[in-house]
Amino acid sequence: MGFLAYTDLQSEGVVSYGGWRFPVTTFTTEIDARPEWDRAGRTVIFTRFRISLQAYLTGHDIGDAARAVVQVLNRPALPFVYTGSGYNFAVNAGGYKDVEWGPKPSARIEPLGGGNAALLHFTVEASVPDHPSARMAGAPMEFGYTVGYERDEAGYTTRRIKGWLRIPMSRNGPNDRRLPDNIDSYLEDVYPAMIEGFRRTTKTWDINAAKDGADFQVIDEQMPPNIPPPGVVYASGSHDCQSTPGKMNEWNCVCEATYEVARNEVATVAAGRDHFFAILKDRINFTIDTVSRSESVVQAGGNRATVVAIPVQFGMREPDLFGRTTVHYVMRYLMAGASLRTMLQGSGLWRPVPGSDWKKWAASLGPVLGPRGHAGLAFSINDDKIVDLFQAVPPAINLSTRPPQRGQNFNAIPRDVFPEPTPDGSWIHYRNGLFLEADNGVVEVRSLPTEPRTAQGDVYGTGAAAPIGAIGTGISAAFGAFDKLFPAIAANPTFFFPPPRKPEQQKQGGLKQRQAPQRRGRQSGTLFMRGEALRARFAIPRPTLERWGEAALTPANRPDHGEGFWTHVVGNAVWPITYAKWNLRFVLDTIPAGSPPALPNPLLGGGGAAAANLPPNLGDFGAGAAAIGAAIGAGIAAASGGGN
Repeated sequence: MGFLAYTDLQSEGVVSYGGWRFPVTTFTTEIDARPEWDRAGRTVIFTRFRISLQAYLTGHDIGDAARAVVQVLNRPALPFVYTGSGYNFAVNAGGYKDVEWGPKPSARIEPLGGGNAALLHFTVEASVPDHPSARMAGAPMEFGYTVGYERDEAGYTTRRIKGWLRIPMSRNGPNDRRLPDNIDSYLEDVYPAMIEGFRRTTKTWDINAAKDGADFQVIDEQMPPNIPPPGVVYASGSHDCQSTPGKMNEWNCVCEATYEVARNEVATVAAGRDHFFAILKDRINFTIDTVSRSESVVQAGGNRATVVAIPVQFGMREPDLFGRTTVHYVMRYLMAGASLRTMLQGSGLWRPVPGSDWKKWAASLGPVLGPRGHAGLAFSINDDKIVDLFQAVPPAINLSTRPPQRGQNFNAIPRDVFPEPTPDGSWIHYRNGLFLEADNGVVEVRSLPTEPRTAQGDVYGTGAAAPIGAIGTGISAAFGAFDKLFPAIAANPTFFFPPPRKPEQQKQGGLKQRQAPQRRGRQSGTLFMRGEALRARFAIPRPTLERWGEAALTPANRPDHGEGFWTHVVGNAVWPITYAKWNLRFVLDTIPAGSPPALPNPLLGGGGAAAANLPPNLGDFGAGAAAIGAAIGAGIAAASGGGN
């Protein structure tokens, strides 16, 4: 409401500001009281008063006195009392207080009468909660927020909250430059609670210049099903399995993950390390269990296919030495013995990561997800003081700080990630086959030619005699004794022993006749067992055969022909990796009917424990087995630090 009429101040009334009393002849030109609505337009937070006065100042040479009055009346936040003119009002004089650092006055002088009189114009504004039960300090004066939701094409939701807060502020005294209240102490009260399954990606808190208000923003993004482990802010990773070309039961798998460790007093890089190996353990054991339970790999005789997981290479990396504490792990491993069908069912890919628990994750991060972050910075009322020219206060910014923490404590890698190979489940590569060299005791019989062979009748013609004769002549010249031993060469340099002629060039004789087979001995033969293998933890036994049907097999290796058994350790992938190669020769006393049998293969599902002396088979990898073994020796053992 506004009063525009001029009113004389009654003798019993009082108008004063900062202790200076206005004359009784003071005129009130305006009293305006307007409600101030909050930003949302839902409620009145205080009443903004505006009172305008005019007063004559008279006396002899009042220039200095008028200036002194203006100096007092222009100082802010002083007590203002207005009574006795039909409207009583007082602020900062006990009771009601200005809540916006006021009252805020404005005084000006209009000189009159040659320096002996002046007209004083005075206006004061005050923001006062005009209600007897209103609180003047220590409580929020205004609070509100907006909220928005955004859904992406996959249905994931992002929530955005923007809010504001204002508190009443009034000086403790006219000369007190300290803050009477701290807007920052209200942060925890207005900080929105987190939603389960969401990550808080943005947290802003902007305190205004007057230190009586702040704007804030919070953004929460819905997380995927796999939650990072406790102590880790962000985690990402991948798992890949590919079969070796031409071998659908040998799989090369790579699992890698990156973890950003929280900066607090408890989180360390061990949080990411333990979680990485927990994923490996869970998925590798799942594959092994799936293969062992799969009915599709049951072999004849009731034996099941066996599978073995062998670590091939491990790596760890710190992506940024001067950045956030981030760790990266990668493990390459070989899964041998699993078919395409069983890998599609039990590769371990797309399994929920173990230990995925949002509540544990959020609780472990503590202040990291809180309103102040891991640094815990806070604004203090001692960090700011009112600075002006009325009272000397040196300006300074002394905001609270605290030293950062960095996670450490990298312990040993767990040793139970890869299950210990069993005798049946320890084979990595293998091939083993039989080759029969039969001797049926049959020879080919032909009659001798009926006429001598000549150079002219030879397939190579007469031209071939000249070089041979030249050689004979040279030898004769160099070695005279040679002529006496071989007079035929010396007398006839064109004499030579020509190579055999083609059948169609034979003129006549036995070479042109049919072959006549004759059985001259008992049927016998030689059987060769040739193969190679790669095995984890266990030694590779020397394979052997005793009988083939009714035929007895007698070992008859010839070392000078490269026959025998060789084995050596080629690497270490948690367990020793052994390579063996064999070429074994057996003599048969007779040859059974039919073809040699196919040997059992534990790696492919045959043999099993019953075939302990028959190493399993992975097909033809030839000389590549030694290269594979060498790669394991040079790469895996070195990467694992020479583990055992």
